[in-house]
Amino acid sequence: MRRTFLVALTLVFAAVSLHAASGIDTTYVAKDRCTWKIKTTASVSQINVLGSGQGEFTPFTLDMKSELRKVMSVAVSWHGIALSASFDPFSTAGKKPDFELGFKSYGRKFGAEVLYQNCKSFSGTGSLGNQSPYVIDAGLANQQIFTLNTYYVLNHKQFSYPAAMTQNTIQKRSAGSFLTGSTVRWRRVTVNGAEGARDERLFSRVWQIGVGFGYGYNLVLPFDCLVHVSAVPYLVFSPGNFLRISGEGVNYPFVFPEPVLTARGAIVKNFDKLFIGANSVLNYSASGRSKGILLEDTLWSVNVFVGIRLGKPSPRVLSTGTGQ
Repeated sequence: MRRTFLVALTLVFAAVSLHAASGIDTTYVAKDRCTWKIKTTASVSQINVLGSGQGEFTPFTLDMKSELRKVMSVAVSWHGIALSASFDPFSTAGKKPDFELGFKSYGRKFGAEVLYQNCKSFSGTGSLGNQSPYVIDAGLANQQIFTLNTYYVLNHKQFSYPAAMTQNTIQKRSAGSFLTGSTVRWRRVTVNGAEGARDERLFSRVWQIGVGFGYGYNLVLPFDCLVHVSAVPYLVFSPGNFLRISGEGVNYPFVFPEPVLTARGAIVKNFDKLFIGANSVLNYSASGRSKGILLEDTLWSVNVFVGIRLGKPSPRVLSTGTGQ
């Protein structure tokens, strides 16, 4: 059977401050004192693209989704610095695989997510002018995405992002925090007809830069369970948006406000040495609404994981029923 494996290396760094005694309210957050941590993760992600436009060019619509990207990974961590190797065990040879390269750092005060994707597995439908809708088969559409998200936690003494996202700390009592952040997003979409690049139907390029303000909360439940939710909406401007439909090109300015959002969620169950859970990240952005143009992009991922802490004993969550 033909088979192709996607291999990606993702470096995940935890800030050294996670292990510093000062700056942490130990009533709410406990440091992970274990030397080693091994975690296995199963991930699923997908990109949804919607578009519509009318005005001084050929009217169009676009609705397409990438294939579900299913990835297995194993991460080995030493004092909060981890190396992760991932592969796609379900891909088959002969297909052009989607490519992804990422860097994630979930620190106590600061954090960042950097992601580049080159996706060629889209399928869906589109339309041009008064013509009948056309089908977008896999391989005819391509989207390249670069996303950089950063955050700063105002209440970093009591609220811990690592407890939810990387399990480098333990949230002992419920706490929340206001969050500030920034985002840089670039994406380029190309949709071709059956003849490939000689039959280009749509091309778009979008830049978005912004700053955001949001909130996150860690809810500690009985039996050493943690539930995390957070969201950061951004105020953005677009230095350069371009759209080309069947050879007709137009530069369109952004219209304030353009909705851009990063949301995260997680649930974690801690045992003495073991931990299990799941987390999710959602990135949504829309551009246009000027000259009748609207392009929307949604990238979501869900990660289910199980891990074990090795070395020195780990601090267990000491909640007693209420988590408060």
